[in-house]
Amino acid sequence: MPSTGTSSMIVLDGISYYIPPVPKGWLQGQWPSHQSATPATVISSLGGDTCANAIAKAVEEFLALDDVYSTAFASFIVIQSAPGASLRNLLELKDRTMLDLRVKSRVITAPVILHEGTLPSGPYFIQDSAIHEAWRLYCDDLDAFEITLIPHVDTTIAKFSILTTLAADGIWRNVAVPSRLYARPSTQKPLAGARVSVKDNFRLAGVKTTMTNKGFIELYPIDNETAAYVNMLIELGAVIVGKTRMCSFAAGEEPTDQWIDFHCPFSPRGDTYQSPGSSSSGAASSLAGYAWLDYSIGTDSNVHYWYIHRQRRSNRKVAAGSIRAPAANNGLYGLRPTLGSGVFDGIVHLARYARSRSHRVVTLVKLDA
Repeated sequence: MPSTGTSSMIVLDGISYYIPPVPKGWLQGQWPSHQSATPATVISSLGGDTCANAIAKAVEEFLALDDVYSTAFASFIVIQSAPGASLRNLLELKDRTMLDLRVKSRVITAPVILHEGTLPSGPYFIQDSAIHEAWRLYCDDLDAFEITLIPHVDTTIAKFSILTTLAADGIWRNVAVPSRLYARPSTQKPLAGARVSVKDNFRLAGVKTTMTNKGFIELYPIDNETAAYVNMLIELGAVIVGKTRMCSFAAGEEPTDQWIDFHCPFSPRGDTYQSPGSSSSGAASSLAGYAWLDYSIGTDSNVHYWYIHRQRRSNRKVAAGSIRAPAANNGLYGLRPTLGSGVFDGIVHLARYARSRSHRVVTLVKLDA
């Protein structure tokens, strides 16, 4: 069986999807469709009830819970069973290949070969018996992301790859997100499946850190290691979907004249031309503007440094608010942890050589009423 293929994009009912090149499993037996990539629903368990009503109920639940899933994936229903397992309670569906859900569906019962475990229920694309995940593509029309990401082809190493596709209009970036059905939060992985963006001063292996500055981009190579804080999020189950735009070097810049190398993100509030805030503006803009994003990670500093003003007298200035201002400007909550509780390896700081008093990793969240 092949281990990898090539990534591709497909449009279903007007929605764009990214198909990762590495399959998650393989169907045992002949796949009846000869399309290049067939949308299908894999159901791992029905609790012993395999009647048509149970399948329809599962599909309705998927539609309610997941923004990636759509009725287009219900054209084929694959009921998963372990290789060599008894299919006795599935045989009743043998002659009922068409089910009246929201679309006509063909039901297939087949063992799925995996490296380990069970394939999660949800939407997939099947090609030549290889089962690939379905990632939905969203348009970043707020220009909040500097780089959007997908998992590296070699899933055994902790690296990222850059998603290079543009939206259908050819102007804005695409952001790829996996189905929410692939992972469910647990005690061990409370962030399982959570879609998270990180500020572009966090290093990610396989990707450049830009600091939203042309000179920094030209000077430094692609990073080989991922920031410790991001690794911690990944271990808790988070999915890192991209790096968000920030003020150059995390300084306080106001749009638009102070943004030189890159344009400031648009604000999702009002006419979109209000200021999204200061340093972590892309983190706040993306979280406030995109319902499909769960968390944004940024940084906030309390930096005391000395400067000389035009009267040539030394004064101490306080630079702060890299999360607090964007959170306030975009109607978000900024959760600031206790000073010293975070891990800072792999973060490019605002004032490495200044008299820095504190540096915090901060989470932006949306709280529903």
